[in-house]
Amino acid sequence: MSFNQVIKKKITGTAIKDGSRITLSVATTTTHWTRPDSAVAEVGTLLSRSVAAWQEQLPQDTTEVCSRETDHTSRTDAREHLTVVCFNTTGEGTTRHLPVSREPARPPSPEGQTCRKE
Repeated sequence: MSFNQVIKKKITGTAIKDGSRITLSVATTTTHWTRPDSAVAEVGTLLSRSVAAWQEQLPQDTTEVCSRETDHTSRTDAREHLTVVCFNTTGEGTTRHLPVSREPARPPSPEGQTCRKE
């Protein structure tokens, strides 16, 4: 296969996405490279923030989102993005580009309240 397969990964947390709880993980070994364990926490934080802000729906039956490549741009996608693999219940993966969000997710404001600057 010509694509970069995830061989080993570390779980970094969970998230609620599209009404389902999913596992978040970071690849530490692929068919092309090894990521040092010292980088996992930083990539995991970026993954968590980016999943929370992601507007697209996950592929059907996704149970885990794994960050395969950290933030970058490419010829085919000029947005700053993470390349992630969405794994389903049988372990099959679908690659997606996840736009990077560096800001923590904000909780929704209560209905009927307006925000004002003081």
